[in-house]
Amino acid sequence: MSFRSVVERGVIDRRLILGVLLIAAACGKRGSSSGGPSVGSGSAVLTLPSSAELPPGLAVTVRSTGELPPLARPRQVGIAEHYTVVAVVDVGPATAKLPGLSSLAITIDPARILAEYTTKDVTAAQLQPGGAVVDLPLRVVSDHRIDVTVEQPGTVMLVGPLEKLTVLGSTADAIRGSTNLLLQGDCTSWITPTSPKVTALARDPGGFEIAADRAIKLGVTLAPGPATTPRLHADEILARGTADSADASLVLASLLLAKGHPVRLVSGSMSFEQDMRRHTGVQQWTEVVLEGQPWFVDARELGQLRLVPLADATRDLSLKIARSCPGYPAGMNPSSVSWEPAPSANP
Repeated sequence: MSFRSVVERGVIDRRLILGVLLIAAACGKRGSSSGGPSVGSGSAVLTLPSSAELPPGLAVTVRSTGELPPLARPRQVGIAEHYTVVAVVDVGPATAKLPGLSSLAITIDPARILAEYTTKDVTAAQLQPGGAVVDLPLRVVSDHRIDVTVEQPGTVMLVGPLEKLTVLGSTADAIRGSTNLLLQGDCTSWITPTSPKVTALARDPGGFEIAADRAIKLGVTLAPGPATTPRLHADEILARGTADSADASLVLASLLLAKGHPVRLVSGSMSFEQDMRRHTGVQQWTEVVLEGQPWFVDARELGQLRLVPLADATRDLSLKIARSCPGYPAGMNPSSVSWEPAPSANP
């Protein structure tokens, strides 16, 4: 039976039809059935959750990629070192409160992405009004559109790598110049020498050993894996069995301190040539003092962990420290430990 015949037979009251039409019209004003009210137009539209009300004054502004907005300008040099800017969108004002996770649909010019990359290589970060820089999840809808998930106002940036460049670390790390963990006041709490799994490995002769050639032998498998948000502690990383560079630094610092060696977590920039490409960006690594000398714990290849004299690593990897967080064995006087590298044997 067709809808028209049902109406003609009087089965559906005309008032009910009118109500359905009014509801449909209201939904059209609020957004699609999968979203709520939206703001913006053209190349950037922010859609709020379905049950939300549009905050007064909320606006979406598309910026030129050639000039970053005031919030982003202090970071401009760091951004340019690693990325080509694909799109910049302000969600504001800074005092606005978004009512939950919202979707920012950004239409991009594919020509902004350098030739060897595609839309899938684009990443997103947000510079928030309080100064924080965070990575944002995104979804590639097409070659011309990317949807970014935001929950606070701020400047959203879509960026792509420079040609023949592999960016180390996350987009937010590269922009802020340090991993977020090392910016925290309680960074030492991430070095956990007395946690159960770390303690067991450190006590097991085959669990963790520094060989005569300074290779590190780890009795468990750590495979390369994506960064975790929020970060995990060493025991959780060991249980999971995968790690990125920051995860590996937490495990190694904890094990070395459990063995009685002073350690420090470090974040900063690193740059080196490998496989005909330059690898550069912000990383988090571990340093340790053995026999009175500081060493860089090279965890770039998790299957080939090794210690490198800090002077050599500083030269070969162009290490530049932004933040450090030391941990010392119980009873050790921190002033007795020097983190200054001895002159390199191979200048």
